[in-house]
Amino acid sequence: MKRTMIAGMAGLMGIALVITTSGLARAQGVTLAQLAGNWSTESNSTYALCFNSTFSALVSCKGAPHVVFYIQTSIGQGIGDASGNSCFTVISTNSPEFPNPATPANTNTQIVVQKITFYNATTETGNNSFTAYNASSGTFCKGSVLVNTAKAPPAATGTGSFVVSLKGTRVDGVTDSAVDTPISSLGDDVAHIAAFRQ
Repeated sequence: MKRTMIAGMAGLMGIALVITTSGLARAQGVTLAQLAGNWSTESNSTYALCFNSTFSALVSCKGAPHVVFYIQTSIGQGIGDASGNSCFTVISTNSPEFPNPATPANTNTQIVVQKITFYNATTETGNNSFTAYNASSGTFCKGSVLVNTAKAPPAATGTGSFVVSLKGTRVDGVTDSAVDTPISSLGDDVAHIAAFRQ
């Protein structure tokens, strides 16, 4: 269960960084309000999880005896508001890379909320922060806002960088930092995310 949650969150972290662009202002005159709306995302990532000596539990990457690299593909759908806030439902499938110990591929769903922290309308580049939660009947998006009546704890937090193109209809981004909780068992994380206006 823990392995599935962490594995899924790595790709979500990457996805989170792009989707918030629904609130960006652009040099060509596209306002924050004009970019608000529905977005879909797709991402591919490689990340590492740190295990104990028997591969039976995730541990902190500080001095971990085993580091296993995973690949992950994710798709998402969500909404951004006119202030740069967004909420997305993201479905991820992941599996370990060869020749790491074989474990079954798995799929999980997370809710990713984010906020634009910086944007340069001249260069159409920016940064954002994000938080991922495991989805449930009590943890979901309602528009651009997280509903968390289940009081699910964050599964991961992080930051990203992005660039806007095609007159505000596409955003591409990468993950700059990502930390999983409650154990820092997430190692290197490299993700590319693309978001498309719907």
